[in-house]
Amino acid sequence: YALAKLLMHVGITPRAMIGYSFGEYTAACISGVFSLEETLSLVVTRGTLIQQAEPGLMLSVPVTRDEWIPLLEASQEPDLSLAIDNGPSCIVAGTRQAVKTFEKQMKEKKLMCMQLPANRAIHSQMMTPIRADFQEAVNQIKRNPPRIPYISNVTGRWISEREAIDPAYWAAHMNHTVCFADGIATLVDKYKHAIFLEIGPGRDLSALLTRSIEQNPHQQSIDLLRHPQRDVPDMDFLMNRLGRIWL
Repeated sequence: YALAKLLMHVGITPRAMIGYSFGEYTAACISGVFSLEETLSLVVTRGTLIQQAEPGLMLSVPVTRDEWIPLLEASQEPDLSLAIDNGPSCIVAGTRQAVKTFEKQMKEKKLMCMQLPANRAIHSQMMTPIRADFQEAVNQIKRNPPRIPYISNVTGRWISEREAIDPAYWAAHMNHTVCFADGIATLVDKYKHAIFLEIGPGRDLSALLTRSIEQNPHQQSIDLLRHPQRDVPDMDFLMNRLGRIWL
């Protein structure tokens, strides 16, 4: 949020935005759906409710969504959900036992999976029991139509005014698949000549985006915060990126 506001202060205003899971709250806040104070309140409420849910695990699997579906059917694990669709990979979530069993099955197929540092199965059916409480929390705060277009994680398409101000939408966001790959496709198709900025640490999202824009020289992706292992002063790194944007 702070970096986005800094860029906007110096004249770099987004034409559109996309958040990754939790990042949609930041996009909504910058777009004016929630105030900063209300967003922070929702963040606290969301975190508190998630910790009240049953423990679970999240697992990154190196397969596409279409490839994952038959793997799920073959696993016969009803307690698994597709949490995030990254395009070339997926993140699945569910009960500890279901995820561990599925991970063992994937390793037997020579698919190297990686557990995420999470003790709850966010964006899965395990969030269903807390949806109503979170919906009521959203219902208690002021909501406004978005002023800057952004992509919905729930649909992978442009957020509508009705969705942005609907408490039920934000409740569904907690246990619905994050359709990030569809969202990137929507952005790339809309903006044929564009610079995509990763507003946050690292370049994980830039790496996912690069696969979609590498054939178009008129689309660029720039990460604005250096990785901790890069031995470059923070300000030098940022100014180098800003110079590329203005050029």
